[in-house]
Amino acid sequence: RKFLAMCKSNVILNGINFQAKTRREDGSFDTADNDRLEESWKIWGNNPKFCSMDHRKNFVDLSRQVVETMARDGEVFIRLMRGVEDNPFQFSLWVLEADAFSVNLNKVIDNDTAIIMAIEQDKYGRPLAYHQTVKEPGLQNTLSQYQQKTERIPAEDIIHLYIQERPGQSRGVPWLNTAIRPLDMLGQFQISELTSSRIQSSAMGFFTSSASDSYVGTGVDDDENLVTEFEPGTFQQLPQGMEFQAFNPGHPNTSYTAFTKQILRSVASGLLVNYNNLSGDLESVNYSSIRAGHSEERAQWQMLQHYVIENFNHPVYKQWLRMAITSGWFEGN
Repeated sequence: RKFLAMCKSNVILNGINFQAKTRREDGSFDTADNDRLEESWKIWGNNPKFCSMDHRKNFVDLSRQVVETMARDGEVFIRLMRGVEDNPFQFSLWVLEADAFSVNLNKVIDNDTAIIMAIEQDKYGRPLAYHQTVKEPGLQNTLSQYQQKTERIPAEDIIHLYIQERPGQSRGVPWLNTAIRPLDMLGQFQISELTSSRIQSSAMGFFTSSASDSYVGTGVDDDENLVTEFEPGTFQQLPQGMEFQAFNPGHPNTSYTAFTKQILRSVASGLLVNYNNLSGDLESVNYSSIRAGHSEERAQWQMLQHYVIENFNHPVYKQWLRMAITSGWFEGN
């Protein structure tokens, strides 16, 4: 959750500002037109009923959701909805998770075209269309992936955001995949440490004797083993012929802190963020070391922000402007 929050705050924060730069024929900025464009964009983006198909998020909140979904799932789909009713711009955005496009949908159409993980593409890998799963009400849990209907969406109506790490890669990989294994090991280690510490504080030891039948105990456990229960602060006399053998698991483990830090450093390295920022651990940090870590991390956020601007903000603005003009928004405003 902390990593996803870092992605939103470092890439979007309070929104990526739009500044219009239209020019007159003489090359000077057209201030009046630029002001109209910026004000109209603000009206559309600040109103969830205009911006989002579900009427729940304005453009800034929607942008944060886009970045968070891309980081969590490795990809996000934004469907450009044109001709929306009760919308003066006739344009809204529909944010879709990766599950809306089944990775099990693979089909050869002809020699030059195929559907690969719900993305219809040519022999060069250029997307031609996206096949969105259509779930009928009440049948979501009864239909398999192969029985569900799909809707073919032209590629120009979909913005597919993901980091392509190798040529020909059609779908994104969750950014947290590098952290799954070390975090699983850390979780198991914490459980074992907690269990051992609880045993240390509750289990006292064992009774031993040469004649095992002389021990009767105070009861039996689930496996029919004889046990003796003690209350805190009590002393009991050992049965005749019995010796007490203390049990000491040696916990809490003194290496717990060092092991935890090492695992979280590995996680932070895989996520391309600074360990101190991810964990909130500022112990043994000085100005020079934390500044060096921030500089490298800042470069990663700048690269990601540039990707979002070029592949999300710019395409959305172009489609918004086209629809704002054709809907007659500027004629009446």
